[in-house]
Amino acid sequence: MPQAIRSIRKYMSVTAVLVAVNILLFAPQLVSQRLDAMLYEAGALNPTLVLQGGEYYRILTAMFLHADVNHLASNMIILYFVGVQVEKRLGRISYFLLYLLSGVIGNMVSIALQQMHGESFYSIGASGAVFGVVGAMAAIMIRNRKYIRRSDMTRMLIGVGYSLYLGFQSRSTDNAAHIGGFIAGVIIAGALSLFGI
Repeated sequence: MPQAIRSIRKYMSVTAVLVAVNILLFAPQLVSQRLDAMLYEAGALNPTLVLQGGEYYRILTAMFLHADVNHLASNMIILYFVGVQVEKRLGRISYFLLYLLSGVIGNMVSIALQQMHGESFYSIGASGAVFGVVGAMAAIMIRNRKYIRRSDMTRMLIGVGYSLYLGFQSRSTDNAAHIGGFIAGVIIAGALSLFGI
């Protein structure tokens, strides 16, 4: 393998790849409304299509679709700045599994709550996975609180609280996925720590 390729693999973070994939999958929206609609119809999360239609892949594909530039940017900015730190502490494989599992669990929580309330709406976004990464960061900071300044801990907790608050102020935000992803991230990071990973 050429030295240049080895160097790229060494320094390319999973976080950067995830951000790039989300941006690339959003690009069709900027090119064509028809392509945008096709992606949305094919991949958005919807409890009826998942549970009755057997389209379980939507639990995963919805994590890589976004409604507009603001939706994409807010998720990717948080993912990049928090994700890089979490990835350094967990390692590439554990971090990637954390991201995927948090997103999947967040979407499953969303489906469960919609079913409980007799609802079935479409939702998209990486928010569940991103909140999983934030939850993992919270768990890491709490576990290492002796070595972290109180002001940094306070800023992180305020950031998480404010993000959840903004979600509850918007009718179009799937807060169940946010909360489910966050709790999943805390639990997964705690489990990895328990097993010394």
